[in-house]
Amino acid sequence: MVIILPDGDNGFYTDENEGKMLFPETKNRKACDAFDPGEGLNYSLFPFLYMKPGALGKHESYFLEFFQYIDSQSPYRERVLPIKGIGGISMGEFGAVKLGLKYPHLFQSVSSQSGLLDIELLKDKWMLKMILPEFLEVFGRLEPKKLPSSSSLDPRHIHKNNPINLLKERGIGWLPHGIYFDYGEKEGFYGITEGNQNFERALKEGSHRIPVQPFNGTSGHNYQFWRSRSGNILQHHSEVFRKILSEK
Repeated sequence: MVIILPDGDNGFYTDENEGKMLFPETKNRKACDAFDPGEGLNYSLFPFLYMKPGALGKHESYFLEFFQYIDSQSPYRERVLPIKGIGGISMGEFGAVKLGLKYPHLFQSVSSQSGLLDIELLKDKWMLKMILPEFLEVFGRLEPKKLPSSSSLDPRHIHKNNPINLLKERGIGWLPHGIYFDYGEKEGFYGITEGNQNFERALKEGSHRIPVQPFNGTSGHNYQFWRSRSGNILQHHSEVFRKILSEK
């Protein structure tokens, strides 16, 4: 395999609702969440609470252009077979499943860990304003320094990017061989457990919830849990690729 790790920032791998950029270019190239004070957006009524710069834009378009570049111009193009998988964790998992379902001709294998698989559950603007302000802006309109009632969500933009709805639109009622997903018993993050359960029901699946085990970081929304599942993810993609190659 050739494993490529593009950064979707906090943009949900989705083209921002109003097609605009709110931030100047990020100059701080250190840690993923590092930024200079002048580059952030004070989104809250409380001082010193900032939304991360670089979180908004056309991240789905960027992702598709990136794959086109790999296929046509990248030095890896000779090594990348026309068989591709996509996967992610948490927000990146939402992006992986969404893009995998929207563009099945590009991705033959999809994996998901601890992801937002039903974003229509995220309707509480008070919670979003303080915890996920990027979601409010990507899927609606964020009004900085105002009460959540001044911000809005765009139901149409949410609906057309919701993995659950994409399943229904494509007539997928049973879990395809190319899709793998799981989530932890103690995610502790709003919408993840219920969203995965909705995804299970849509695919007529049993539980994909992983119980607490000594080595998996108590199956919470953390890197210990995701790292404990990485072998399963790589095995899934490998098996799908091998099956496709054997049929050629």
